[in-house]
Amino acid sequence: MLMIHGLGGIWWTMRAPVVALAEAGFHAVAVDLRGHGDSDKPPRGYDGWTLAADITHLIRALGHTSAVIVGQGEGGFVAWTAAYRRPRAVRGLVVVGSPHPLATRHAALRDRAQR
Repeated sequence: MLMIHGLGGIWWTMRAPVVALAEAGFHAVAVDLRGHGDSDKPPRGYDGWTLAADITHLIRALGHTSAVIVGQGEGGFVAWTAAYRRPRAVRGLVVVGSPHPLATRHAALRDRAQR
């Protein structure tokens, strides 16, 4: 299971579920997204496509072909994007506090039409 923090968070915010999942026998990992915590801070690459690619490449780097991704907030958006872009790499998806991208798009278009 790969845990992704929300905006402004770091891997540490996901430590409690990682510990509980590891104690239950799962290979659980929490990650700092690009630009957060101790991760690299390159000048670009903070778009959803690149962040999702970072996650799916990390799954392979950890020795797996797929993983359940758990994303909270911004991490949920990255998880949705990873599942869309690389469905074979995402065995399961748990999203907390992040709407489905199509619902977000629909709401944005509806709000624009009301202006």
